[in-house]
Amino acid sequence: MSLAAKQKAIAENLLACEKHEQHLTIVKRFVASSYRVIGVAYKTKGDFARAVLYYNEAIKMQEEINDPKGMASSYNNLGNVYQQQGNFTKALEAHLTSLKLSEKIKDEKGMASSYNNIGLAYQELNEKQKALDNMFKSLTINKKIGNRITEGRNLNNIGIIYFKLGKNELSLQYLLQGLKLRREISDNPGVASNLNSISDCYQSAGQYEKALEYNLEGLKTSTEIGDKVSIIEACNSAGEIRIQLIKKDIKLRAKYEIEARTYLQQAKKLAGETGTIAELNRCNKNLSDLEYTFGNYKQSVENYRIYLRVRDSLFSKESTKKVLQAELSYEFEKKEQQAKLEQAKKDVIVLEEKKKQKLIRNAFIGGFALMLILAVFIFRSYKQKQKVNHIMSLQKKEVERQKELVEQKQKQIVDSINYSKRIQESILTNEEEIKKHLPELFVLYLPKDIVSGDFYWFAKADCKEDLTIKDAKSKNIRAPEEFILCAADCTGHGVPGAFLSMVGTTLLNEIVNHNKITDPAQIIKELAHGLTSTLINKQTAEYNTDGMDISICKINNKEKRIYFAGANHVLYTVNETGVRITEPQIISFNGIFGVDSVKNAYSTALNIEPGTMVYLSTDGYNDQIGEELNKKFLSSRFENLIEQIYKLPAHKQKQVLENRFSEWKGNTKQIDDVLVIGFRV
Repeated sequence: MSLAAKQKAIAENLLACEKHEQHLTIVKRFVASSYRVIGVAYKTKGDFARAVLYYNEAIKMQEEINDPKGMASSYNNLGNVYQQQGNFTKALEAHLTSLKLSEKIKDEKGMASSYNNIGLAYQELNEKQKALDNMFKSLTINKKIGNRITEGRNLNNIGIIYFKLGKNELSLQYLLQGLKLRREISDNPGVASNLNSISDCYQSAGQYEKALEYNLEGLKTSTEIGDKVSIIEACNSAGEIRIQLIKKDIKLRAKYEIEARTYLQQAKKLAGETGTIAELNRCNKNLSDLEYTFGNYKQSVENYRIYLRVRDSLFSKESTKKVLQAELSYEFEKKEQQAKLEQAKKDVIVLEEKKKQKLIRNAFIGGFALMLILAVFIFRSYKQKQKVNHIMSLQKKEVERQKELVEQKQKQIVDSINYSKRIQESILTNEEEIKKHLPELFVLYLPKDIVSGDFYWFAKADCKEDLTIKDAKSKNIRAPEEFILCAADCTGHGVPGAFLSMVGTTLLNEIVNHNKITDPAQIIKELAHGLTSTLINKQTAEYNTDGMDISICKINNKEKRIYFAGANHVLYTVNETGVRITEPQIISFNGIFGVDSVKNAYSTALNIEPGTMVYLSTDGYNDQIGEELNKKFLSSRFENLIEQIYKLPAHKQKQVLENRFSEWKGNTKQIDDVLVIGFRV
């Protein structure tokens, strides 16, 4: 970048000299070109904030001299930086502006470059057909004018779009064409990009050895040319391929585990440094997959949570910090350059005055007076600048102080919520403890936030009362040794829901363990009464409008019988005859608070055939919005899914349910807490 910097300094010195005013347009074009070259250098280094600043300076100067071709090029460069930062909407705006300028002056090369970049932006915005249309427009123009560098870029990008459309054959066809062309013209950055894309295509097709071959070559090429973005992509792919190889054959763990972890950590470090959001998210997801493969479920979930909130937390904070640093640095450089320009102008004035001394004494006196006035002006400007710098320094310190206070308060809040999480987890019954009585059981528990409004509860029923339970034949049944299992969903999620869940857990302990009530319908009535009494406003005697949906099972292992009562929750039983749904006895907007409107609520008795799976679920799983269809998962998909997996061991069912939820959700946010319990009696 030093050559471009020297070019910029020379051009700006020329701008300061009055004798070059007749060539001002040429000089400004030279300066604008220097700014753009410096922006390219910063982009290559991964310093996107400074790249944006210099591209904007170039555009400003090109507008002054009415240079549409230069502006088109600068807008294209600016759009590429926004693309790397993950701001695809702004990238599209910049590239469309560039296209309009190129069309105005009929610059076919510029139009081809803009169509290519517009295609890339549409690809990231999930408008794949528009992306293909623009890529083929660019390819047609480049073939016509013989621009082989951009033609190779088109072939690679078309291959990537077909890959994302799931058309692997077409994808490989264009990617291999692009690789051949780029090798012919020695376009090493393009070769690295092509190799990485071909590796991803083979990986998607399950040809992991072939994918590894192209990945290693791509990583080597990217490292040789020092392209950080390509290195990040290659390292991410290297980790993904090794994870898939281990999944395919667990014996390969010793060979590939350390390599996979090393590549992913390197990708995460570089992505964080450069601000490459998409690749950072991809890396966190890959680390989650790696930990899950080896059974490190806690670390897997933690990495997956980081993946979900990286754009809203750590990354946005770091990005803002880098932009602020770049702006301050740029302002300092600009002021320093301005001082040099003023000094150069002063030197020119002194030389001119010396020449005039030989011609006339009066001119000398006038020139001397002018110098004194200029000196006073410079001194006053210097003092004013010192004052401004002092004010800026104080403001910067105040900003830093306020930032520290905000971060301290945020840490205190997060620490408090994390402590609340530990309290909530200690209240929930340990899954392994439940399995002592119900060996074939799983609990899928995915809070939306740190703490959850969903909770589950288990207890051994110490029955000391005669229970009247309504079954299909309306007979009175007295259960021997039995267990109570509950799944509940409190209003909301996060901290409010967690508070209500802890109240519910406490009341269940009181109702079942102390008052010895084991009839599910009676438990719901007592729970509704207890919550109403607990949540009443003592000042206004008004009841809280919070609600709780719940499903309660009393399980008799010996008789293979279940007694069920629910408020807004259904019970699923699945066997060879299909899925059977037992509707809740209470259907009310406020869940169990609607129990008073159902005076004759009763528990339903179900005889369970051998091999039958029983499922309790809150609404978080079925209500999740999917990334691709932008629709809810819905109960119909859930019923089909459990019918397919009910014969699997419980831990395998949990894995399938969690993976399907993750695939459906994609990059969208989780909208509610998720709780699914399955067991075989």
